[in-house]
Amino acid sequence: MTLKQEIERRRTFAVISHPDAGKTTLTEKLLLYGGAKHLAGSVTARRKEQTTSSDWMELEKKRGISISSTLLQFDYEGYRVNLLDTPGHRDFSEDTYRVLTAVDSVIMVVDAAKGIESQTRKLFEICRRREIPIFTFINKMDRPTRHPLELIDEIEDTLQLNVFPVNWPLGTGFDFRGVYDRMARQVHLFEKTARGSQQATVSVSGLDDPLVAQKVDEASYREAREEVELLEAAGAEFNPQDVLDGDTTPIFFGSALNNFGVELLLKYFLKYAAMPAIYPDVSAIHVHEADIYGNCRARGITVSDFDVARASKRLIITCERLISNEEIRRDPSYTVIPYWCVDAVCEVPFGSYPGNMYGEYFSDEEHLRKWLKVEESPEELKKFLQKNIFSCKDHFEYIEKNGGMHKMQMLRQKEHMFIGARA
Repeated sequence: MTLKQEIERRRTFAVISHPDAGKTTLTEKLLLYGGAKHLAGSVTARRKEQTTSSDWMELEKKRGISISSTLLQFDYEGYRVNLLDTPGHRDFSEDTYRVLTAVDSVIMVVDAAKGIESQTRKLFEICRRREIPIFTFINKMDRPTRHPLELIDEIEDTLQLNVFPVNWPLGTGFDFRGVYDRMARQVHLFEKTARGSQQATVSVSGLDDPLVAQKVDEASYREAREEVELLEAAGAEFNPQDVLDGDTTPIFFGSALNNFGVELLLKYFLKYAAMPAIYPDVSAIHVHEADIYGNCRARGITVSDFDVARASKRLIITCERLISNEEIRRDPSYTVIPYWCVDAVCEVPFGSYPGNMYGEYFSDEEHLRKWLKVEESPEELKKFLQKNIFSCKDHFEYIEKNGGMHKMQMLRQKEHMFIGARA
């Protein structure tokens, strides 16, 4: 398998939700359908039952909650899946925020009885800022729920996000029997398994099949048909690019506890989720000014600083000067990189040397020419790097080896002359 093929088959995502919406249960069932487990565990398992894979700490087992993030990996239909289960409780949310810097997509779990809750909204905003594609799983359809149309309206209005229901429920609560796949125009009817520990038995047919009318009670069947016709009449089409751009969330209905709709979610998610992007593990950006929180100012033309800042999993900011947060607040329009992108801030005067820093100092062209020259010989380059980089304990020693502060002042004067002449 080529490197390109290996990259294209990988999917790395997190499952997020408000506490008790069913996030860890869905994680467990995705493992079941991915073949990573033969029996799925339960968050609220009895003593002799299987517990979950992702909640491995003793406290997690006792409390029935996720405290730490867990990475789980499995293969499914040619895909290599990296699944991260995250804490839902706000006391442990810092771990979730870190995880969201490392994933390419997200599955957002919503309780069908409660809709969008506070922690869901907070995590969604983090995803929106990082432009992470979001797939929505409306869970617990086998319990008393709000109306499906009401739920998708709330997602659209509260999160200001376009929605596309990929499937539609046939009944709700005790009458929930399956879902209609709008993309394939097929009905999936489910049969319960013992405590949802095994894959649910599924029969597939068309919406007009008499078997569907027999399995689903008359009122639920009639209502589902009317609602599907209403959705089709609305004319909205599924656009995968809108999902990747973060403008639309595909919506799936089901019950993670009973495995209803889980495999459909998995299949469509892997098909349309983002493949690994070119996200640098660590980036370092030098700016004119920053406060201790990471709000950054840069003068002159900035082309890709903000894009690199958002794409990087970790971002180190070096700056010519540290300034107060009050100064940042006085004129926030100058802030080119906000604090939420930044992991560390260091004050490093002349940190852009030997390059140019607009308004501060000119580039050291002599030094740069020497650098380009030695790159023609691997041996000479090795010596050059050893002398100028690896043997220096810090950036100031590097500057001293190449002319010291006298050289810096000359470059500063040259930059001011250059700006004056251009003005």
